[in-house]
Amino acid sequence: MQIQEFMDALFAAAEKAGLKDYEAYATESDSFRVSVQKAAVEDYRVNSSRTVSFRVIQDGKAGYAFTRALDDDAIGMLIREALQNAQVVDSDEPQFLYDGSGRYEKMTFNTAAVQSMTAAEKIALARKLEEAALAHPEVARVNSASVSTTGGHVYIQNSRGLKVHYDDRMLAAMVMPIVPNGEGFIGGYEFALTRDPSEVDVEEVAGSAVKEALGMVGASPLPSGTYPVIFRRDAMGSLLAAFCGIFSAENAQKGLSQLNGREGDAIAATCVTIMDDPLIPNGFSSRPFDDEGVPTRTKAVVKDGVLTTLLHNLKTAAKAGVESTGNAYKSSTASPVTVAPINFFIRPGTKSLDELQEAMGNGLVITDVNGLHAGANATSGDFSLICEGYEIVDGKKSRPMEQMTVSGNFYSLLENICAVADDLRFDGSGIASPSVWVKDMALAGQ
Repeated sequence: MQIQEFMDALFAAAEKAGLKDYEAYATESDSFRVSVQKAAVEDYRVNSSRTVSFRVIQDGKAGYAFTRALDDDAIGMLIREALQNAQVVDSDEPQFLYDGSGRYEKMTFNTAAVQSMTAAEKIALARKLEEAALAHPEVARVNSASVSTTGGHVYIQNSRGLKVHYDDRMLAAMVMPIVPNGEGFIGGYEFALTRDPSEVDVEEVAGSAVKEALGMVGASPLPSGTYPVIFRRDAMGSLLAAFCGIFSAENAQKGLSQLNGREGDAIAATCVTIMDDPLIPNGFSSRPFDDEGVPTRTKAVVKDGVLTTLLHNLKTAAKAGVESTGNAYKSSTASPVTVAPINFFIRPGTKSLDELQEAMGNGLVITDVNGLHAGANATSGDFSLICEGYEIVDGKKSRPMEQMTVSGNFYSLLENICAVADDLRFDGSGIASPSVWVKDMALAGQ
């Protein structure tokens, strides 16, 4: 059966069984990835899946069941297992189904361009990326050039009248050139992310990756100390992704964030505004509704340094006595609903990265941070991370640095931001940041 046909049959069976409150969440997705080396296909993967999860609320308890088989037998199994699972639930927390009210933005993504691209065209694009990187005489080899596509449909339907769906697809093209570095080698990378393959500028992507690699030739640790620091957009994006959970009402209500009850308080510098905007026309994670079917909306989570709202799903919103912000999230079809940002970013300022460097005068630009899984405590905000980048002397880029450790606290970092650059770009996720200048950070090196 097709997914919508299956869901209609499932709902007819649920109604016949006398169920009152139930919901189906379904995805139909496919992915493709190819990487080349020396023009030969090195890795080739194609995947597709159709999955449906079914939730029933019986006597105030929610039971879940899940299937990849869309046939008549699966319909009976979903109803039977969901009811059985509801009977063994111990939690007394209230359960919610959204009724489909509210205004849904009309969002039409250009999925045809990616969907119509053939495997041969994707392989050809990967080869062009490799060729463009190798055309730079400094490049010894290309570690990998790859093209991947992902996308599909999301459907949510429930017994309260909700029935919504959307379709989206994206392409990512990436290249990793290697250049000599003394007796060894050092790599760089760059990628393009788009819904329109014709927008991929092969020369620009390859050139940027080569420039990144060359910029780190001869890098070494600098003396330990406290430095003014600019976290370049990619490094700051990584930090924001590691700590975005502090803005989740679910985490706050569980004591896993220091922001519980702090709406209206200044938690960052006045130059900092943090947005969650699911409705950006070309946003990486843009979508008209969240994973409970609640309409999404644009909101400033932090405005001019002041916390205006946490991110909510239906359950956390009910606990706080507010409306859902449309941030319910399921990490997979079979997963429970949590809370997560969608397109989450620090709003860009008006100055370029070069202008921030000139204004800072002397300090460091951190271009990459590593060890976020082990070196960042999302509850306390503390972090200690291996980093690399370059020194700024008299406002100009100087020697590259690596193998240093930057330590601090994310809450304090937000309060000590001096300025925000204009170079926001989403790099492969729905969380991004422009470059930000922080008053001072502790770094350990030589």
